[in-house]
Amino acid sequence: MQVLKAGMSLTTSVRNLRTPEWLDLLRSPAGDLSPEGMRLLQTLEKRVALLSARPQAAEAPQDDGSWLLEAEASHQHERPLGGIVTSRAELAAKARDSKMVTDIARLSGVGWWADERSSFEVDKNEAGFGQFLSPLMQRSPWIALLDPYLDPSNKRYRRLIDLLLEIAVNHSAPVVEIHRSEMEGWNGLVAVAEWRDRFTNAWGGELANKQVRVDVFLWPDFHDRHVLSRFVGLHVGDGFDYKNSRMTVSRLDRKTLDDLVSRFSQNAPGLRAKFSVCG
Repeated sequence: MQVLKAGMSLTTSVRNLRTPEWLDLLRSPAGDLSPEGMRLLQTLEKRVALLSARPQAAEAPQDDGSWLLEAEASHQHERPLGGIVTSRAELAAKARDSKMVTDIARLSGVGWWADERSSFEVDKNEAGFGQFLSPLMQRSPWIALLDPYLDPSNKRYRRLIDLLLEIAVNHSAPVVEIHRSEMEGWNGLVAVAEWRDRFTNAWGGELANKQVRVDVFLWPDFHDRHVLSRFVGLHVGDGFDYKNSRMTVSRLDRKTLDDLVSRFSQNAPGLRAKFSVCG
């Protein structure tokens, strides 16, 4: 248990399989959690680190072995997991992917547990963006997408709203912020009313149908693309436009995250304008 506690950073999340069945089981006498295990579970709940997951098997698991199968199916059919921890070595031995599953006694020697990847590659499409946006939007009460070129009237950016709405509707919708430059390339400064019209015309109808709000912030020209949230910040390669290529996503250290949150807050002196697009 000490290894489990020590390895869980502020950015670690745990999948609540068959939400809420797995959590309900652990809270019940049948879960047989030690007091230390119960405190760890309460810490995860307090940090909003338990992510929801749809049922995979037709029937609810009845033992540890069937819960392992449920976790493996969730890894395969939903978002990939970083790893799966079992309570006993004999369970880990039955796993379909021995590199993915380990028992708690051997946890400290497993590479995926010790290594929180500082960077990874994703496709620039809905599936790729969803790999990092979905977990963040499930956990954080707000999320900010920083991309100086994000323009929903451009067909490469227009489909981003489909992903944001899918995540927001399936979970408790966080506050979604879009931060972009007030400039438009060689065209120079674009009026606030024009930006409001572009976002409203492109995304307003879909946001209204789902009753979701997006706040748009306009800034002097900036260059880097990021995702900011309460728990983690990411540098997002060359932004959120959809195209047939891959990009690198890198984790920000805590100081950089805090600095960016301050720099792009609604009280920051450089803010040119803010408006909402909503239903």
